[in-house]
Amino acid sequence: MIRIGTAAMALVLATSCGGGGATGDPSAVPTECGLPTPEPNLNPEIVPEAFVPGDSFLISTRRHDNGFLVALGAPFPIDRALEIFRDAAEQEGYEIVSEDNEGFEAELYVQRRRFIGAIQLRSSYCREATFVVINVFKSQAPGMMPTSSSQTISIAGGTG
Repeated sequence: MIRIGTAAMALVLATSCGGGGATGDPSAVPTECGLPTPEPNLNPEIVPEAFVPGDSFLISTRRHDNGFLVALGAPFPIDRALEIFRDAAEQEGYEIVSEDNEGFEAELYVQRRRFIGAIQLRSSYCREATFVVINVFKSQAPGMMPTSSSQTISIAGGTG
């Protein structure tokens, strides 16, 4: 569910924890695109560098028992963002087990050992920006893909 700019979005993704360190620069995306404002006290160390590509910027970071949750803004149209995040997942050692692109939203379902999930991308109010939320978690059973009962995160925030 998403309400970019004034409400919330949920996503599920899996990867391992590991330490990018960069928060990015929100000015890379025009404020009229409606992406949430970055939260204070971001923890970029929990995000692999490959998952904060180019001029992307972190909006929210949360660590949980089996991984982490991350929301970010990406200054790319949805089709390009899908390519970039597919490459990032493969660079981090994930197998793409399923992919869906409807033009205004896209998902990549990934798996690496016991880490599983989905990278979900949503178009913003502008063609040149995409909203991404990443939930990194370790599955309870090998090969188990996320379901609607998987952990989710809601990101609320104002624009720009």
